[in-house]
Amino acid sequence: MAEEKPPKELTKYYACNEFSYDALKNNYLWASNPLQFNDPCDCSIKAWEEQTFREDIVKKHIPNFSEKSFPISNRDQVIEVLLSKLGIICLNNNEKEFEDIIWGYYSNHSGFSISFNLEILSKDLNRTTPEKVNYKRDDELERFGLSDNQDEFRCTVRSWVSQKKLIWKPENEWRYIFFDIDYKNSSSRKKYYKQESINKVTLGLNFFGKNREPIKGTTQAFIYNPTKELDLINYRILKHLTDNTKSEVWWMFQGEDMKLEPIPIKLSYWDPYGIIIKIKVNPTPTLK
Repeated sequence: MAEEKPPKELTKYYACNEFSYDALKNNYLWASNPLQFNDPCDCSIKAWEEQTFREDIVKKHIPNFSEKSFPISNRDQVIEVLLSKLGIICLNNNEKEFEDIIWGYYSNHSGFSISFNLEILSKDLNRTTPEKVNYKRDDELERFGLSDNQDEFRCTVRSWVSQKKLIWKPENEWRYIFFDIDYKNSSSRKKYYKQESINKVTLGLNFFGKNREPIKGTTQAFIYNPTKELDLINYRILKHLTDNTKSEVWWMFQGEDMKLEPIPIKLSYWDPYGIIIKIKVNPTPTLK
């Protein structure tokens, strides 16, 4: 069965915090340790067959291994060492019917997303294509054994990180896999890309919070005033997007029909603190 071809665009969703702001500002994606994913069932250690962790096999991967360091029976600790150079970047192929779910899950509709041109991004990350996640019922989830062959081990790791429980299927996830992480240097998890990799940045429905102020005489724009509510991270994200005009900026808007739709917006300064958000669609939706 032929492998599914990746889409032309993939999206990364973020909550608004210091880490996501830094990633946006400095153009990098974080290659996470899969053993630290939020979902403990995703990339579970339990998927590795404990009986395959024999000392002779482990020594093929960890030459200085000895029982004095830690017992071979401690599968979890052995796996942590084996996967210390592994990093995963998770991206989504956004499908309209699941848009509400994805935004709610990743950022409570208050964060932002970055949509990437996959061809350019893959070149920036020195990768050909990401791996598609396969969603399976509990009884379909594979189990894996530790082999003494390095190439075979890498193939096994790829299969391990590319399976996930069926309940997460709406995420439609793709993953870049890295085996070059320096566990002593956390900055090696920062995988940089060029600005040209970004197709657009989209702000969540609730991104502006209570900081919206109407502009008299128009329904096509409003002012974001961060002084109304202490929300400095969101303001810094907006300021960065206002200063960097190369990226398209969109906003998830909900009209009276309750449909959630992305609409293009333009950002400009009102004063040293306020930012004007102008709607760029015609007819302009009613802002309430």
